[in-house]
Order: sequence, then C-alpha cells, then structure tokens
Amino acid sequence: MSASKALIFFLIVIIGLAALYPALSRHPVTLFVLKGEDEVVEAFRVSAPLNGRDVSVETVPLNPAQKKEGGEILGQKDLPHLESFSRNFGVFPAVIGIPVTQEGWPGFLGGGIKGFFIDPMPDAFNNLQWTDRFYMAVNLRAFPPEPFTAIGQETAAPDNTTAGIPTPGLSPVPNPAPTPGVLRVEILNGCGITNAADWVARRVKGPGIVITDTGNADNFHYPQTIIRTCAGKPVALQEAVERLGLSVDAVQEIPSLNSPVDAVVIVGKDFIKLRRKFRERNRH
Repeated sequence: MSASKALIFFLIVIIGLAALYPALSRHPVTLFVLKGEDEVVEAFRVSAPLNGRDVSVETVPLNPAQKKEGGEILGQKDLPHLESFSRNFGVFPAVIGIPVTQEGWPGFLGGGIKGFFIDPMPDAFNNLQWTDRFYMAVNLRAFPPEPFTAIGQETAAPDNTTAGIPTPGLSPVPNPAPTPGVLRVEILNGCGITNAADWVARRVKGPGIVITDTGNADNFHYPQTIIRTCAGKPVALQEAVERLGLSVDAVQEIPSLNSPVDAVVIVGKDFIKLRRKFRERNRH
C-alpha cells in the first residue's frame, strides 16, 4: 500500500471513529450487578455510556426468595446462575457478582488503571472480557454514586454539621421540606472503622426511612452506637433499631436536636460486635 493510500485509510478510520463516538452515549452498556453476602443482597442496574460520561445506577427490588437465591449465587460465585438470574429483571449483556457488603465497586468500574490492576474487590466475578474491563476502568469518568440511598428518592442537601455541632466557617443548611411519614436519617462514623457508617446505612434503610447522608462524627471515641432523634420513636425507627440489633436504650430523644434531619445514628466502637451478630442472625 502506498503512503498516500495508507494516509487516506487512516483518515477514514479516524472520521469513522469520530462519527461513532456520539453513539456510545446513546447506546450505553447495561450491567446487572448483584452484591452482598448470605441473604443480605442488593441488585442494581448500571448504565455505563462508553464515551466517558457519568454512570447511572438504579436499584432493582428483590423479594425475600430472590435475596436468598442471590446469596447462594454470590456464595458459590456461580456465573451461569447469575446470568440466568438476571433475566428475571430484563436483558443484560453483562453481569457482575460482588460477594461482599463493603461500599464501592470493582476497580474496573471507573477506577482507572490502578483500579484495574489493583482491584479493591478481587472476589468479584463477571462475564466481561478483560478488554472491556480495561476500557471501562480508564474511560469512565467516575464511580457510580453510592447506592445505599434508593433511586427515585430525593436526598437532602449535605449537612454542614456533625452530630449537631456546627463546623467552623460553614453555615448550617436549612431544614429541607419533610416528606410526610418519612424519617430522614443521617449516619455518622464515631468509631473510626472504615466504611462503618455506610454499612450501618444499608441496614438502617427501609420503609419509611431515607438516608440523607453519611460522614464522620465529631470524634471516633463513641463506645456504643447511639441514635439521637427529635421525632420520637416511630415504627420505622423501631424496626431499624431491631435490624441493627440495638436495644431501645440506644435511642436518645432530643426534642431540640440541632440537625436538618429527624434522627442521627452515631456508630460506636461496638460496630464489629453488631456486624457479627447481624450476620449470625441472617444465617439462620
């Protein structure tokens, strides 16, 4: 091939790629993600445009039987079963199983080259080719948003206070308009254990509860997990206390709670014990 023909061929390829690039956002790859362990399982529909745009995440509701089946799939890392299981919720060219409850996603979902080679979740399994995983790792702009807040529910603006104590230099955010019958809850890490607040957020959420935010408390020396509330003890809060395995004494009613939410959960140093008891309860 002469140099002129080679140049023309190269230009045609470049023009073709440029023409196809917009289509990458119109036709994103849709992934089915199953995540958790035992029967503590969640499912997500992840839409990943392949031109580096933001990734969207939608929660897929699971009934108790599906959660049990999903826990078995994750425990056995059964990829064929995961593929057939995903068909209950639509058509997915790619499926991902993540047999852990820790926050975040596998490194190839926007984690960059480092995330691809040093995956924070090495036990994840999927039906993607390594080339697909590499492309996603380096080309997606950002991780999907944290999924502990249900899709379709508006979350309150981030609070600039910590456990009711204003942060110097920042103005408190006005209270958002409350949704009738919905308890707004903030989860704060008061023990210093990585991902403790996010783990608790997943267990606290339920009917009648919206997790508005997670973050750090004013210190990491809280011996016990406590719940400060200005909304009394509605049924939704009582159920959340039971899910965490806390006693009713952990709830502190503070009518003048200086917070834009209805309740603040501060995770204490008993977190490891609570997590172990939670897993033991869900194995039976």
